[in-house]
Amino acid sequence: MFEKTTRPNRRQRYLLDNATIRLLDDQAEIERWNDLIRTHHYLRSSNVAGKALRYVVEVAGKWAALLSLSSAAYHLKARDSCIGWEAWQRRQRLELLPTAAC
Repeated sequence: MFEKTTRPNRRQRYLLDNATIRLLDDQAEIERWNDLIRTHHYLRSSNVAGKALRYVVEVAGKWAALLSLSSAAYHLKARDSCIGWEAWQRRQRLELLPTAAC
């Protein structure tokens, strides 16, 4: 029923213990982030919808992973009914919901 879990090995433990996540606010770093996404992401695009926050995961000062959060979809029937929002509530609160973009 449950999958067997394993503990991280020594290398994985090092990475987990030494990883930091940092919000990018420097335009040169944001351009680097965009270039890496355009080069390595399967969609080959760094475009995100709406407002976006771009993050880098660093290990020992080196970029190890990229991620971003962007504006949530304006209309998403399943989400809105699950949350129980009325239209006026969605307008007021939508900006509080991030969406994983990359």
